[in-house]
Amino acid sequence: MLVLARLGQYVGTSGLFGGAFFLARQHPDLPTVGERRLLIVSGLMLMAATIAALGLQAADMAGGADPSMMAMVLTSTSFGHAAISRLVVVAVALLLLLLLNQPNRHRLWLVTALGAVATASLAWGGHAVSNEGSAGFVHFSTDVVHLLAAAFWIGALGILMAMVTGHLARTVGTPARRLDRALSGFSGVGTVAVVLVILSGLINGWFLVGPDHLRGLFTTLYGRLLLIKLALFMVMLGLAALHRWRLTPRLETAESGGVNIRNGVTEIRRSIALETVSAVLVLGLVAWFGTLAPPNDG
Repeated sequence: MLVLARLGQYVGTSGLFGGAFFLARQHPDLPTVGERRLLIVSGLMLMAATIAALGLQAADMAGGADPSMMAMVLTSTSFGHAAISRLVVVAVALLLLLLLNQPNRHRLWLVTALGAVATASLAWGGHAVSNEGSAGFVHFSTDVVHLLAAAFWIGALGILMAMVTGHLARTVGTPARRLDRALSGFSGVGTVAVVLVILSGLINGWFLVGPDHLRGLFTTLYGRLLLIKLALFMVMLGLAALHRWRLTPRLETAESGGVNIRNGVTEIRRSIALETVSAVLVLGLVAWFGTLAPPNDG
């Protein structure tokens, strides 16, 4: 149950921060009603998962349901403080989204900033908080960068999936141009996000595994789950490269020629769906091995 709650938090922050960030950058296009609803659902999921994780963490520490332990977790632990902050900023973000009857890009950027705070707060529930001194600061900061970059990548995939699904029946004219701009925009900033995920992941791996514990990748459950995650990540990289260098340019060429782009959109939808499924599996693995001791522990 704790793993599921952690997964809900990762998916929720990805949808709220990543989705809002991606939509805020889509000048001059403003989000549709359906896209705003996706952000709202992500925020609600994040709040529910955060509350569930708090209760499960307190029950685990107390060996059962204990209101006094819940109060202690909330008031005396960095995990509890981060959770309270997360609930507050997400509540404000949801209020802004509900007030977006008339789309407003400035409010959307504010939702993005609030989503970034909520995403960064997850670092207080990870292994990075166990380190101290300058090494601890580097590890914690890198973990925050990793969370933000991954959340943007995955959240943008969710928005793109909604776009290509909604536009399959309307693949000429304005909707097609909007989708084309979104895909082109993602190609640029998405590449930056991927680079940040890789670099921060390498640094995190150094702290959690390290050169002296590489054997633990094969002899511990944490290590084996990490290897599976890396394999899925390589699948995501391959699909991202396919979007960037083949499918998006092909769609741009078709759209500029004024032809129906249904076939191109169908190909992209299939590829994005596979990448999104891989991303959710990756988040599930991260939620799982985040509850386990890393190879260098002890």
